[in-house]
Amino acid sequence: MSYYFKNLQPGVDESSSEDDELEQVLHGKQHYAGDASSDDDELSSLTFGSLKKAEDALQREEAHEAVHTRVRKDARPRESARSRREASDGDDSSDSEAGFFEEDEKRRSSGRRHKHAPSEQSAKRPVSKVRQIPGLEAARREEPLPDIRFDKSLGRAEDLAKVRNNYKFLDAYREKEIGELSALLADKKFLRKASEREVQELQQRLTSMRSRLQTVQNRDTERQVLRDYERSINQGNKTKFHLKKSEQKKVVQKWKFDHMKARQRDKVMERKRKKQRGKEFRSFEFHRN
Repeated sequence: MSYYFKNLQPGVDESSSEDDELEQVLHGKQHYAGDASSDDDELSSLTFGSLKKAEDALQREEAHEAVHTRVRKDARPRESARSRREASDGDDSSDSEAGFFEEDEKRRSSGRRHKHAPSEQSAKRPVSKVRQIPGLEAARREEPLPDIRFDKSLGRAEDLAKVRNNYKFLDAYREKEIGELSALLADKKFLRKASEREVQELQQRLTSMRSRLQTVQNRDTERQVLRDYERSINQGNKTKFHLKKSEQKKVVQKWKFDHMKARQRDKVMERKRKKQRGKEFRSFEFHRN
């Protein structure tokens, strides 16, 4: 009996029987791929038409699976850089949960916010040391306008004597402040209430103000002495004669010595003698060695 008549069964359609056998073989091949002998026995019982249909079905499945694989490979490069970086870094569970909550907050805040709602900022942004507080006037950091009387761009040299003459009226205000501060330090009620540190600060301030005022007045006196001396020596001369710096110093020292009291002169002379003895002592031979 031929192979064709061997596979005929009474009362069964040939095409339907072949399809059933094909499905059974394919199903068995998927579940029992490791058993090669059983596959050969099942395939030997199929006709050539069934084998051709099985081969076409397998080719269609392979082609369909290849298309899906290619689509997945093409979709990977399209992922955002942020998702690739998060996947490569392998952040811990706490970071992933924080990112999830941040996305949730962003999604929630996408709606319209109330105008009185508190402002929100990212925690990753460092807080500035200088806070901008709404409702408070910002401190002006602009530099004050310069005084054009002392501007060098005007082309005029600064004459200190002229500047001093223009602002000489400030001495009256300085003397008034010194008097008020001296009276405050002499008040016993204030001294009992004030702390020791405050009293010391006021005393230092008073000493500084007196020293500054005395220095300015001494310079005015020296300038006046030199002016009078040059006027006296240039009287009757056609050309004016001006003193050198060294000569000016000598003239000022002579004027101060002449206008000193007897006790002040003795102190000055004693200082000069000590200074001279120090120079002579340093000039000795044994001191040099």
